[in-house]
Amino acid sequence: MSTAPPGWHLQPDGRERYWDGQRWTDEFRMPSTGSTQEIPLDDTRGMPVSDRGEYASRPSTAVPPPGHGEAYPREPYYEGPGGPLSDQPGGTPGWLKGCLGVLIALVLIAVIGVVAGVWWLNRNVSDAVDPQPQATDSATAPTATDTETAVPPVLPTGLPTALPTGIPTELPTGLPSLPGQGEAVDVSPGDGFTLGPVEIQPGWTVDDVSLGFKSVTMQAIPTDTGSVPLVFTLAFLEGGNELASTVCTVSLAEVDQATDVACLPMRTDVSSADTARASGMGG
Repeated sequence: MSTAPPGWHLQPDGRERYWDGQRWTDEFRMPSTGSTQEIPLDDTRGMPVSDRGEYASRPSTAVPPPGHGEAYPREPYYEGPGGPLSDQPGGTPGWLKGCLGVLIALVLIAVIGVVAGVWWLNRNVSDAVDPQPQATDSATAPTATDTETAVPPVLPTGLPTALPTGIPTELPTGLPSLPGQGEAVDVSPGDGFTLGPVEIQPGWTVDDVSLGFKSVTMQAIPTDTGSVPLVFTLAFLEGGNELASTVCTVSLAEVDQATDVACLPMRTDVSSADTARASGMGG
């Protein structure tokens, strides 16, 4: 007969179970903040075992203390023969076993990496100290006799000593000029302007695009056709200091037809610019 006093005791599943002084009852509860009593394993009565080898529940005649038991379900649940979890020595929690397994695997991986690194380093050092000789083809390798006979004893005469005359010294003139070449115009950001054979429409904007880039959105109406598009730089200035610039292109395929202007994206914020300067390329 156990001499342990009645009370709540911790079970392997994390709950507490009531010991009435003679046997385990069917009362369970979640662990309280107070300390629990420990019952030596030898002072507890063994659990009844069913025909299937499982621990069977046994009804209890003891009444749990007031305020306990009614809020917790009664169920035949046993983890082992007799006593609370604190009575079972030598147990290792499952989570600790899992952590030990992961730690062992990491140590093995580290050891393999160190061995591979040492092998690779020794191999490179061996190659640097004692490089392997490269095989040569004895049939094609020149000999001392071949080298001596291949060099002419006397250099040839009659080599030219002066550069040829008649080389043009001036580049040809009359090359076709690019549209808007040499032109420049300053306007407020968003205002329309004319550059070469193109009229930029007012209301153009600088919009945010992906990855923090800025893009100029504008339309233009060509006043003359041409096979070469208008290419110009568009610089943004604040108080005379340039913040950023981009390169824009306008197709001159159709006259008096609004067309989109293609401009390279910019990374700098130009919202504080007070002047936009358009300059034709090639000037």
